[in-house]
Amino acid sequence: MLTFFTWAYGICLLISGASFCAMLTQKLNSNQQSISKCFLAETIMLIGYWLRITAIDQGQLITAQKLIFLGGCFLYYTLFVFTVSLCNLKIPKVVRVIMVLFQIGLGVIMFTYDKNGLVYKTIEFTISDGLPKLVETSGIFIYIYRIQFFGYAVLMLLTVLAVMAHHKLTKRRIILTQVLVWALLLPAIAFLLEKIITMKYNIMPFACAISITIIMSLIYLSNFYDFSDDVREIAYEKTNSAIITVSFDDLYQNCNPLALEMFPGLAKLSYNEELAAEEFEPIKSLLKGDSKEYFFNGRVYEVEIKEIKKDNRFVGKVLWLQDATAHKEMVNFMQNYQSELSKLVNQKTAHIIELQNKVLLSMSDIIEGRDGSTGGHVKRTSYVVSLLAKEMSKTDMLPEHQLVFKHIPTTAPLHDLGKLMVDDQILRKPGKLTDEEYEIMKTHAAKGAQMVVTVLEGIENKDVLNISRNIACYHHERWDGRGYPEKLSGDNIPLEARIMAVADVYDALVSKRCYKEPMSFEKANSIMQEGFGSQFDPSLKMYFDTCLPEIEKYYLDNDR
Repeated sequence: MLTFFTWAYGICLLISGASFCAMLTQKLNSNQQSISKCFLAETIMLIGYWLRITAIDQGQLITAQKLIFLGGCFLYYTLFVFTVSLCNLKIPKVVRVIMVLFQIGLGVIMFTYDKNGLVYKTIEFTISDGLPKLVETSGIFIYIYRIQFFGYAVLMLLTVLAVMAHHKLTKRRIILTQVLVWALLLPAIAFLLEKIITMKYNIMPFACAISITIIMSLIYLSNFYDFSDDVREIAYEKTNSAIITVSFDDLYQNCNPLALEMFPGLAKLSYNEELAAEEFEPIKSLLKGDSKEYFFNGRVYEVEIKEIKKDNRFVGKVLWLQDATAHKEMVNFMQNYQSELSKLVNQKTAHIIELQNKVLLSMSDIIEGRDGSTGGHVKRTSYVVSLLAKEMSKTDMLPEHQLVFKHIPTTAPLHDLGKLMVDDQILRKPGKLTDEEYEIMKTHAAKGAQMVVTVLEGIENKDVLNISRNIACYHHERWDGRGYPEKLSGDNIPLEARIMAVADVYDALVSKRCYKEPMSFEKANSIMQEGFGSQFDPSLKMYFDTCLPEIEKYYLDNDR
């Protein structure tokens, strides 16, 4: 019998030591750190029990008992801390410090029991039934030791019961909780039986080994039962998302109520059953990632597939159908709102531009009514300017020049705005102007620029203001610097004014005026060709030549 118990205690010690070592090989979470300390305390106790059954003298018996006491001092304290952690509770820091200091103090006293007389008043060595044995007379601390042992066991049990009472658990959770509680209480039960019933051999090692085995099984199967799981389970039940879990090989595991509402056939499936029926094809399709959205009862659900891993092993998947209806409606609302707003802005902008163009054309009509032209000068020059700008925009990609090409057709009508400030006798004189009259006439360019600034000062688009001013002021400047009002030359003349100059002079040549008849296209073109490089920007010649056939056709169709 002694041999049997010697081997049995050795096996129990091996189980405890192996479990403790196994825990150390993992990256421990808080629960695992707590249970590893429990395993360490049990291993120390089991070493003591194995040494005691193999002891042959008093010294070995005393050493064995010291280890039993040391492990016992910390076993149920660590089990209690583990239980509190498992229940997602916290021990106040001050209380925890007091508990630790108490356990350390008790451990020191129990470990030195053979010298202090506080645990046992007397200790005698004897042989009973062939086994070495210590006969002790109990002291105060042996009772304190037993009280703390059972006290922590009771506190642990009450903690678990209190948490269970405040959480709605599934049958599976209830079973797991009950198994865990019995596993944790086994050493206390064995300790109590040993005190009630006189036994030749201790049953505590067996209780510790069974407890460790059960706990390790729960660790492997459930990765620790944590009462915070209950909170997650409530969220799992109440969420507005449908959740379906499957194994790594797509075998059905479980689902929440909303998923059952979407796919009623899931209610007929058992755990680890294949999704074989045709009604489960939508689920299988979603699991493959064939669609990012799923529609049910007029609502839209975004599809997400999450992998489940345990110890870096892929063990299953979660099909997560999250209600995104409100989000989609908000996105659609914002898109429609932005579209309507953009449409309204475009309409208002178009209306403003239309009014702006009408104002500019009205002002140009007033100018034409005062000068000596036969009418249509503004419209004709605006058309020619548009043709030249359109042709130039195909090759000239400078951003500032593109702005000129965009706005010059609508700003060209203001090029002679300054003529409003010239006396009618000079403006309408049928013959050649005197030198003095010509100097007065030339002032229309600078005065036109001032009027443009005054008239368009409040306009929102400053590009239109700048281009209009430059056209009015500089359309009589010459490339060679002999123009007016500032005798600018070359590229110092704004591009819009250089383009306007070409259209203005050509129209003056081929149109009838009160002081002259229209010139032929051939003669007018000859004069224009001679002017490129002196009067006009030579780089505009190629664009003028390209547009000339269309320009001549326009003048013929409009009777000049």
